[in-house]
Amino acid sequence: MKANCRHLYFLLSLLFASHFLLPGSCFSEPSKPVDYEIHITIDTNKTMTSEEADKFMEDFFEKNFPGSRPYTPVVDYAKELKMNIFDPGLPDESFEAWFTRIVGPEFKITWKSEICDEEGEPMPVCVTALATKGDCGQISVLIMTGNTSDSISGEPSIFRIYIAGLGPTIELYKRDIVKFEEKVGNAKERAESFASIPLNHIPEAEAIEYAKNIEISVLDNRLPNISLGKWLNDMAGPGWKVEWALSSGDGCYETYDNDRCFRVDPPKDCVRRYKTYRPYWQPDQWPRNDENDICSSEYKGKQTTRGFDCWAYVNVRLKNTLESFSFNIRVGTIRKGTFGQPIAGKVSYFTKDKDFRHFPVFDLSEMLLEAGK
Repeated sequence: MKANCRHLYFLLSLLFASHFLLPGSCFSEPSKPVDYEIHITIDTNKTMTSEEADKFMEDFFEKNFPGSRPYTPVVDYAKELKMNIFDPGLPDESFEAWFTRIVGPEFKITWKSEICDEEGEPMPVCVTALATKGDCGQISVLIMTGNTSDSISGEPSIFRIYIAGLGPTIELYKRDIVKFEEKVGNAKERAESFASIPLNHIPEAEAIEYAKNIEISVLDNRLPNISLGKWLNDMAGPGWKVEWALSSGDGCYETYDNDRCFRVDPPKDCVRRYKTYRPYWQPDQWPRNDENDICSSEYKGKQTTRGFDCWAYVNVRLKNTLESFSFNIRVGTIRKGTFGQPIAGKVSYFTKDKDFRHFPVFDLSEMLLEAGK
């Protein structure tokens, strides 16, 4: 978001001892430091983005007022919020202490207030806690504190949670805040175990062929030792069509080779590609230049095995004119190809009457028989 004028107005809370600011014999040695508040207007002679303004402010403090800090009431307010107000399963611990403890000392933490959604008026304001490690490791929690009219107003709420660059990207829902510590631990473990796996960008045809040859007993030990492709074809019979497609989890988007492929059902000869995106908290990176982004799978320099990545899924769909069954099988990641144990998600059942159900893969055979009656 661009600033509307060339001036930046900063409210500075500068922490200095009085003898440092006013040296000499005018004052005796103080018993404790004194707080000073100074208002400064700076003409930058140029328009800045909010991110550039934040960086300018930090550099200005560091150069002109060593030991000072900006007065940030919204950030300070969010840091002191008790986590159990968001969920009773969380501790009576401040947001700052809780976040710092969970991410660990190996991560560098930065705090900022920002507009977290540009839809609506006034727009919501969030405080972002962002922990970074190395080139690509990022853990972020956003708490909504108010809006652009009143940055502290109403009940604070969890807005968004992201974990990226530590294995496949994870986006958690508000209700999943109680799982944050567990998910961070899992991501750290994956970051180490996945780092040794070489980059092997996954083609759609290869992923589908891999999924078709999975023995279904691996997906559920109650199922027989036959391939998934044969099992589905034998069950489907006439009247049902089996469709296969590669899809991705949080953090990846699809693109195609040319403009005519951008449609709901692209032509069969369209080649689908996946790229990893820089997380939303770096909006000034849009449009992306993946060739210059060390965390991207498209980076043309020295590739890092710890870049942004996403789970890779093969989606299976059985459909007729009235009903459809669909489920995903996790087969690896978009950047590193097929590896690890495949995992089947729940089967979703839809009808044109908007009937909707979820059930395990094991029950698919029975549900198909029922649907055929």
